[in-house]
Amino acid sequence: MEAPDMRTQPRSARFALSAIVIASLAACGGGNDDDGGNTPPASESRSGVVVADQPVSGVTVCLDLNANGACDTGEPAAQTDAQGAYSVKTTAAQSSASVIALMTQAAGASSPYVLRQVPGKGGQINPLTTLVAAGVAAGMTEAAARSNTAVQLGIAEAKIDNFQDDPANDPARVQDNARTMARMVAAALQRGAVLEVGDQTAASADAPGDLANLSFGSPQDYYYRVIHTPAKAAGATPVVFNDLRTLVSQGAPVTDVAASYRSIYLTPTGWKRCNAASAHIVTRGNPYRATYCETEVTAAYVVPTDVSGQRMADVVTAMRADGAANTLNTDSDAAPLLSAVGGAVFPANSAVRSRTSLMLNQHYLVNNTNADFRPASEATTLEEFIAAYPATKVNLANGRGTRTLGYGATTSRTQRFAFTGVSSAVAGTVQYYDCALDATETNVSDCAATGTGTYTISTVSGSRIMSFTGYAPAPAYRYVDSYAQITTPSGERIARVRSPKLDSTYAASATKRLNPTAWAAMKSTLGL
Repeated sequence: MEAPDMRTQPRSARFALSAIVIASLAACGGGNDDDGGNTPPASESRSGVVVADQPVSGVTVCLDLNANGACDTGEPAAQTDAQGAYSVKTTAAQSSASVIALMTQAAGASSPYVLRQVPGKGGQINPLTTLVAAGVAAGMTEAAARSNTAVQLGIAEAKIDNFQDDPANDPARVQDNARTMARMVAAALQRGAVLEVGDQTAASADAPGDLANLSFGSPQDYYYRVIHTPAKAAGATPVVFNDLRTLVSQGAPVTDVAASYRSIYLTPTGWKRCNAASAHIVTRGNPYRATYCETEVTAAYVVPTDVSGQRMADVVTAMRADGAANTLNTDSDAAPLLSAVGGAVFPANSAVRSRTSLMLNQHYLVNNTNADFRPASEATTLEEFIAAYPATKVNLANGRGTRTLGYGATTSRTQRFAFTGVSSAVAGTVQYYDCALDATETNVSDCAATGTGTYTISTVSGSRIMSFTGYAPAPAYRYVDSYAQITTPSGERIARVRSPKLDSTYAASATKRLNPTAWAAMKSTLGL
């Protein structure tokens, strides 16, 4: 399942010390009978550090007395110092107000947003405390909001107040930790998302979900995929969702599971094809985490845009104009869909939900089992696969005798390889090639030998995986390709296997999906 580039820099060790400084209460006043009863109220201060990814200097911090998310005239305020520290003077009468920090472009934000603490507290103000504060504002106790936030984001509860001992952000490899979750919350705030802490143990009713994909040719030829959340009883059992897909060809439902669920995933217990009955784990709230088919882990946030009363055709056109985020007829002409919706409009409560997600782990999948397995006549073991593709038999004109490693520098180029030697039972050498790729992505030509490299064979979750090193970076490709020996019902087979790149350029993705109300209306209009 499928974030802006949220780059950061390392933090100085001195920030960790300033993050735990809490000023002591200081009594003021006193007076005598001659002060006319105007004894100044006792004063105190809220102190701590403002942290986005690291402590931020020059930020306005104030006591938000009227809870409007702004620092108004008359509200106690201060600026953070070079170490991000703040100290705001207040009184006991103002103890129920929250301390907030105004994050502006000057403070490094792409769009202004507000960080906050829960009412009555000082200490560190960061994106995670802001999420907890949203839970408190929605009626949770602070303890419940903290506990649910930790589960929702997959972090230790103690990290909410100080995640700076997590490794600094590395753009070359996304890490699944509290610092990354804080960056996601900050990104959600900058995009205008409404933060929500979900009650992870509450009961819930069966609920339809968003339209994840639609490919419509006619009422007799179409495919759609929706996310469905079944009912959940109260308790600690996780929330799950089902990935429901419908494929109709020439008016007849296609019942072959592999036609709709084309991918298989290498799970801890081996290769698995998840289907409509598979339960995938998700947490409630915004942002949230999901684990698909026991192995693909993502975090995501959603920003809805109301489309009530808008023409369906206009919304379809706008969604398709948004490139990679589009989910409507992504691989086909939009004309049949636009014609079918005609002048219909979306009803009240219809929305397009923009979902920004971040891949959090590397895993193996066969993207399309109908296309990515090699013929058994060619090879059934990795040793036979090596023997089938010697570099001595490569035809540079048409790429025959080579196998693919995906796109090259652009989507019109492909990187390929052939074997040049065997060093041991689990290692050897290869020759790499750069070739032209036609628009259908099936025909290869004009190959040129580039560099050389190596392959190694390892066993992962019971499956033998062949991986490669030494080839040129592939900026047009978001995966790393390998080859695997997989046991199938018909025997051992060799398949092309993909693993997502985890650097920030590729791990982030975005989709736009119709919410259940909008999809129900469009589905009815299309006659499905």
